[in-house]
Amino acid sequence: MRLAIAPVLVGGGRRLFPAEGPPVGLRLLHHETTPAGVAMHVYEPAGTPQFGVYGAG
Repeated sequence: MRLAIAPVLVGGGRRLFPAEGPPVGLRLLHHETTPAGVAMHVYEPAGTPQFGVYGAG
């Protein structure tokens, strides 16, 4: 999967994947940033995802 991430906040939008789909882990294969600041990521499926917990503080 190729994902382009633009440095813009729009406050809302369409979902990238359906809410009822199964969780899938992804492995980052390649990444680069364009001169305009767009992050280009290339992922491959990596099986069942590992979930973690983030706690600030």
